[in-house]
Amino acid sequence: MHGAQRLAQPLGEGAQLRWALGQLGGRLVRSRIDNRLVGDRSALEQVEIVFGTDDQLFDLTTYTRHVGRDTTGDVLAKAALKDRARSFMKGLATIERSAIGTDSFLGEFGMNLSKSARSVAIPSLEIDQPDCRRAAHSSSVGPIDRGFNRRARKIT
Repeated sequence: MHGAQRLAQPLGEGAQLRWALGQLGGRLVRSRIDNRLVGDRSALEQVEIVFGTDDQLFDLTTYTRHVGRDTTGDVLAKAALKDRARSFMKGLATIERSAIGTDSFLGEFGMNLSKSARSVAIPSLEIDQPDCRRAAHSSSVGPIDRGFNRRARKIT
């Protein structure tokens, strides 16, 4: 098992944090990331990518808490799985009452490259401040359309 917990220190005023994470190895990978945008105008950009094969299992959790004013959070997780690989991507973006002018996006996307691969994406929002620039989440999981790929390359 490969387990990782990355607990970010609170981001202060005007601070910027960029995470770029790649999950590749291990039969079982667990990752939890906690981001806290406490300072005004603090910003977060996080990208997490998974490539799974055989019977690997990826359990990814991300929490982003907006506390300061005019904070920006952009969190993206993507998984490409084949064989019997599994991924569970869970995220929660919380916009507290004090976080006026927040811009927050949480996206989780899985691509199953074989019939037995499985991906689950559960993005969530908790909004206590109605005065936001943006508060959005998005997800999709599914198989690759091999017919489209062949048509795009003009292969018959």
